[in-house]
Amino acid sequence: MTKAKSTVAVILSVLMVMTLAMGLVIGMTGTGAAAPSAIEFGTYPQKKLLKAEYDAVIAGMSEAEKANYNGTASKGSYTTAANVTCEYDYKDVAVGGKKYRFVTFTAGEPYGYVKGEEAAFLFEPIKWTRVSTSNMYVTDSIIDAKIYNPSALTGSSAWRLCSLKNWLNNEFRVLADFSNAYKFSSSDITMLTSGTYTSVSKATASDYANAMGLADNSLWLSDDAATDKAKGVDDSGNAGDAVAFDVTEIHGVRPVITLADDQSVNSSTSTTTTTAAAANNNTQSTTTTTTTTTTTTTAVATTESTTAAPTTIEEKEPDPMSQTGEFGAVAVGVLMIAAGYVFYKTRKKEEDDD
Repeated sequence: MTKAKSTVAVILSVLMVMTLAMGLVIGMTGTGAAAPSAIEFGTYPQKKLLKAEYDAVIAGMSEAEKANYNGTASKGSYTTAANVTCEYDYKDVAVGGKKYRFVTFTAGEPYGYVKGEEAAFLFEPIKWTRVSTSNMYVTDSIIDAKIYNPSALTGSSAWRLCSLKNWLNNEFRVLADFSNAYKFSSSDITMLTSGTYTSVSKATASDYANAMGLADNSLWLSDDAATDKAKGVDDSGNAGDAVAFDVTEIHGVRPVITLADDQSVNSSTSTTTTTAAAANNNTQSTTTTTTTTTTTTTAVATTESTTAAPTTIEEKEPDPMSQTGEFGAVAVGVLMIAAGYVFYKTRKKEEDDD
C-alpha cells in the first residue's frame, strides 16, 4: 500500500511539473510581441490624383490651406535615360486632414505629364513586407526613383559612399516621418542585396516614382562593387552579377528597414531621425528653397524633405511564436525529461525494494 501511494505521489509530481512548464511557456510567449509579417509604417507621396479628384481637392481648400498652397515652391530636377532634363516645382500641402504633393513640370515632359500642368500625389501609408524570417522589411512597391551617385568613377558604386544611401537616411527618413509604433534595431535604412532580393516578389512602381523619371520597374540593390556600375534588378525581375547599371542612371528605390525582435508598442519614445542637412548633394534633385506649408519643412541642398503627417499603423498576420516562446518550448522539453527521469528512478527503487 505504501509503495502504491509512493507511485501515485510521483505521478502527481510529474503532472505538477508539466503544468508548471506549460504555464512558463504561456507566460514567456506573452512578454513580447513578435515582429509581424506585414506592416504600414510612415507615409509617402504615391498615388496620382485623377482630374476629378484633383479638382475636388483644390475646390475644397480652406483659406488657410489656399495660402499654403499658393506659397513658395521648392525645385527639383532629373535627367532621363533619353538625356532629357526635367525640371519641376513641388510643394507639400495638407488639405482636409490629408497631405498632398503638388508637382508642376517647368522643363521637359515625362511620359504622361504636360509642361506647366500641375499634378497632385496623395501621401499614403508605406506598406512593408517582412523579408524571409528576418526582421528586415522592404516596401511592397517601388516608391521613388533616384540616381545611385552623381559621378561615374571607379569605386562610385560603393554603397557606403553613394548619394542614394545618404538620401535614404536623410531626406527619405524625414519625409516618411516614421512614428514610434515600431522599434528599429538598426538606424540605417538600406536596400535589398542580390541575396535578399531572391526571397521577395517583384514590385511595380508607384505613380510618383514614374513621375520622378522611372521608365520601367527596375531598381537598385545595395551590393558593393569596385567599378563604375552598381548592381540592380532589371524590368523583368532579373538580378545578379549580370545586371549592373551606370550609377548616374535613374532606377527604382525600394527601401529596407530592420526592426527589433521585441515589437511591443512604445508610445512614449519617438524614433530618432537624422537631420537632412547632413546629406551629401545628389544632382538628381537640385537646390531646395524653403516651402511654406502647414507642416515643418527642412531646407536641404538635396531636395524634397518636407515632414509627413503621422500615420496609422496596422499589424497583419503576427508570427506564431516569438523568440521568448521558442525558449519556453525548450524549457518544457527539459522539464518533461527531468520529470520522466524522476518517475523512472522512483519505480526502479520500488522494484529493487521488492
